[in-house]
Amino acid sequence: MNAIDQLADSRRFDGADFQQDRDGARLSAQLERIRDLMLDGAWRTLEAIAAATGAPQPSVSAQLRHLRKERFGAFVVEKRHVGAGLYEYRVERPQPKGQGALFGAAPSGGRGAP
Repeated sequence: MNAIDQLADSRRFDGADFQQDRDGARLSAQLERIRDLMLDGAWRTLEAIAAATGAPQPSVSAQLRHLRKERFGAFVVEKRHVGAGLYEYRVERPQPKGQGALFGAAPSGGRGAP
């Protein structure tokens, strides 16, 4: 089993139409491309993320939701409105559990769904 297949097995994508043998490796690779791009901390629209990764915009939105989940790394995905129904997103690595409280950090307010 190659590394992408192992990631697909460990990440447990789901959904009514999800089939591991058909979708697992593709979705894992897509998630990795989006995560790797977004970890630079830059704000980007779904359109910009899609153009940079080759993933369709609805898939980008879904993968940003996945990145928030514990089983996909519990990344901090921030969202901000830039006008006319357009939003930008950025991704940060998660803080170790309890570290925010330890240093008095307030929780991020921009963690709405894509």
